[in-house]
This record gives sequence, structure tokens and C-alpha cells, in this order.
Amino acid sequence: MIEKIAIRLSNAWGENGVVTTEDVECYRYGLELMISTIFNFILTVVVSVVLAKPYSFLPFTIVYVPMRLYAGGYHAKNHFRCILFSTILFGITVVEALILVEQQKYACMFIIIISFVILRLIAPIESENKPLSTEQIVNAKHKIFIIQSILFIMYIILYIFNNFTFYFSICYYAELSVCITVLLSKISRLKH
Repeated sequence: MIEKIAIRLSNAWGENGVVTTEDVECYRYGLELMISTIFNFILTVVVSVVLAKPYSFLPFTIVYVPMRLYAGGYHAKNHFRCILFSTILFGITVVEALILVEQQKYACMFIIIISFVILRLIAPIESENKPLSTEQIVNAKHKIFIIQSILFIMYIILYIFNNFTFYFSICYYAELSVCITVLLSKISRLKH
């Protein structure tokens, strides 16, 4: 569906002279990504509201998107699967944070340790359509380390002030979600 919408729009732009014929394919790809991202964002907001935590999409997105950008990870075969996977992963994250509300301090520390090890050893994960040079790998590892350092400093501050609220803990569950996508990608590569 997303691909069809992008094809129709980009072709219409090409036919009406909005973009050059040579650029239609580039615009189609960009539209696919944009439409997919919008659907994904809307569903994340809907899940937040349905689970009675209307702002939970914010800390999740703030941590998940940049970490995923640098760490890579599992890529679904089509937009529908991608959106479904992301929405389910986010829903599990929120439910997990709600269930472990009394143990946030310990759960977040566990996530920090596990995530540091996993992302240090495995990330970044290259995808078929995005091979990485040695310089890009070093740069991605550095940026992942910076994000993890910020989360660790935030944890220390939260620990000192004993302020492990639901919304802060979502940041750590987002980091764990990135680790899951990285592990899934690594496992699927080992199978091939």
C-alpha cells in the first residue's frame, strides 16, 4: 500500500513537471520512507494512548531513533512488517516498564550493563543496502558510546535522587529494544 501511494504520487509529480523524469525514482523512495515513518509514528502515539501512557512515545523515540540509526539492526522485508514489528516492540516496551514499575532502578541498571556489552560487541550492523566503511563503523561505535554514556549519567542522577519514573525508564527500555533488533539481525545473518 505504501509503495503504491509513493509510486502514484511520484509518477504524478513527474508527469506534471513537478520533478524531472530522472528524479521520479528518488522521490518515490523518499516518499515511501516518509509515509512509512508517519504511519509508524501515528501507531506509536496510538499505542501510547491506548496503554494510558500518552507521552511514552517521546522518551522511546528520543533514545530509540538515534541509537537505531547508528547501531543498525533488524530490517523487515516490507513496510507493513516494519511498522508491525516496531509497534509491537514499542508496545512490549511500555508494558514491560509498567510491569516492572517497582523494580525500575534494578531493571534499568541491568539494561545498561547488557546493552553496553551487546552494542559494544555487535553494533553497528550493516544492512544489504547500506554497507559501512571502517571509518563509518568507528564513527557509529563512537556515537553509540556517547548515547550510552548520556543514559548512564542520567541513571546516576536518577539513582542519587531516587527518581525512577515510568517515563525515564522508557529511555532504557528503548535502548534494550535497539539491542533486540541488533541481536535479531545478527542471528538472521548467522542463519544465512
